Amino acid sequence: HREDDATYKYTVALANYLSNYGFNECQHYTLSDGKVLAKYFENADKLELSNPLTSDQGALRPTLLLGLLNAVRLNLSNGNAFQGLFESGRIFRFEKDALMELMASAFVIPQDCGKRTWANLQKPDFFTAKKIACDILGILGVDASRVSFKPLEGALW
Repeated sequence: HREDDATYKYTVALANYLSNYGFNECQHYTLSDGKVLAKYFENADKLELSNPLTSDQGALRPTLLLGLLNAVRLNLSNGNAFQGLFESGRIFRFEKDALMELMASAFVIPQDCGKRTWANLQKPDFFTAKKIACDILGILGVDASRVSFKPLEGALW
C-alpha cells in the first residue's frame, strides 16, 4: 500500500510542513538540458540519453535546484509573488562507474519575491534556511545536531 511506503510518507509530511510555511510545491521533469548541466556538474555527459526526444530534455537531472531556480526566475519575471518553492523527486548521479537514482528534496527562499504586505517582515537568511533544513531532517528522523551547516559563498556549487 502506498500509505506504508516510507518515501510516500516523507513526501506527504514534507509537503504539509513546507505548505504550512507558505511554500508552493513544484514538479519538474526528470530530464534536463545536457548543455546546461555541463556548466555545473562534472560527469554531466554520463547522464545524457542516447536518443533524446528533444535537446532540452536530453539528460537525467542530477539536482532539483536548477528547476527550482528556473521557476523562481519565471515567477519573478511574471510578477508572481511567493514565499518559497520546494520539490521532492528523483535525481540521478554517476559515481564510481555506476548510475545511481536517488530521492531528493530541495527548497528555495527568495529574498524579495515581490509580495507586498503591511507587516515589516524579517527577510529570510541563512538561519531561516537552516531552521527549515533542520526541521526537514527531523521529519526524516535524523538528529540535526549531528549535521553542520555553513553559508555557501562564491560559485553555485
